[in-house]
Amino acid sequence: MLRLRCYLFGKMVREQRDRLLSIEERDFLDRHRSECIDCRIREATTGCSLDILKNADLKASEGLNSRAIAEMVEATLNPRTNCS
Repeated sequence: MLRLRCYLFGKMVREQRDRLLSIEERDFLDRHRSECIDCRIREATTGCSLDILKNADLKASEGLNSRAIAEMVEATLNPRTNCS
């Protein structure tokens, strides 16, 4: 079960990509990160996922759904070669 501290940690981790956190917020993140292995893993996973999406050369089009986005990301990470 997600504890309140874990929830706040996740919220601040997401927010730090959009704004500068206060010293108190950064101290909280550092303390919680050192205490909670689950949040460390979640933070690393989320960061990697966002970096992959940021670096992927995705073109948005109308009617784009989650499955199509996932397939485009997969194609970007594992390009297939055509043997014609």
